[in-house]
Amino acid sequence: MGGPMNIYEEDRYSWLVDEKALIREAIEAGKPVVGVCLGAQLIADVLGSRVVPVGQKEIGWFPLHLTDAGQAHPLLAGVPASLPVFHWHGETFALPNGAVHLARTPVCETQAFLWGDHVLGLQCHFEMTRSSVDAIIEGCADELAAAQGQPWVQSVEAMHAVDAVTVQHAHAALEVMLDQLFILQ
Repeated sequence: MGGPMNIYEEDRYSWLVDEKALIREAIEAGKPVVGVCLGAQLIADVLGSRVVPVGQKEIGWFPLHLTDAGQAHPLLAGVPASLPVFHWHGETFALPNGAVHLARTPVCETQAFLWGDHVLGLQCHFEMTRSSVDAIIEGCADELAAAQGQPWVQSVEAMHAVDAVTVQHAHAALEVMLDQLFILQ
């Protein structure tokens, strides 16, 4: 899942070394692996992709657009070609070699990928609820304040204005992906 640290900060967060080793072992063992935000960045790094700053923050509810490959892939069967999901990141990664590029936004080209039939990386957050959005707003208030005014950073009021249907659609899309990930095994 996510976190305020970056994947290359092993000197500050020594547990990142062990986390990457565990991810590598799980991937090599063919176990299903799902990474969200920081988790997707860690997976991308383990698979040999560079993780770098995007150049601007993407914070709030913004549309995610499935790529042509994403629209055609059984992992996303029935998921709309575009749907709002929650974002809170300033890092991105290159598509890992051999991965299927599933989704993008105007800010972040690689928002979702599938590597093999068992590794799913999601830069964005399908799982968020109103209470989890409130928790991240509270826990990362300094980051949000510093990013205000950037074009892809919503205000607290805009993040709170999201309707329950948007949240339900994001959750339904996540359920489809997770169900299909285990069917593909």
